[in-house]
Amino acid sequence: MQNRGGTTDQHAQAGRAGGEATAAKYGREFYQEIGRKGGESRANHDASASHHEAAGHREAAAHHHRQAAYHHLRGESELAEGHAAQGRSHGEQANAHSENARNGVSEDTRGGSREQHAEAGRQSHKNNN
Repeated sequence: MQNRGGTTDQHAQAGRAGGEATAAKYGREFYQEIGRKGGESRANHDASASHHEAAGHREAAAHHHRQAAYHHLRGESELAEGHAAQGRSHGEQANAHSENARNGVSEDTRGGSREQHAEAGRQSHKNNN
């Protein structure tokens, strides 16, 4: 950004003057509309992040259920039971994220992209080991 000179106070005064001029020209509704659009954008991001994290948990649940079936066929019941339990846990987490997204509940304040949320869901089963 270009350095335009002036002190911090001068910049603050100029900003206030511009804000007051905009408020005088467009009125309070102008700022209310900006705030409403910003709130909708955040709500859509939260819901989308929840859907993507749910998808990651569903992938992890499917993985654990496949592993449980494999170990069951090999007669390794303890390993099979452990994977089945992890699969159920990921399924429950996926359902919770999906429910929050459907209800528009903001559950996440960590930020991050959709891909990061999906990856978090896929990778979280590593923390259970």
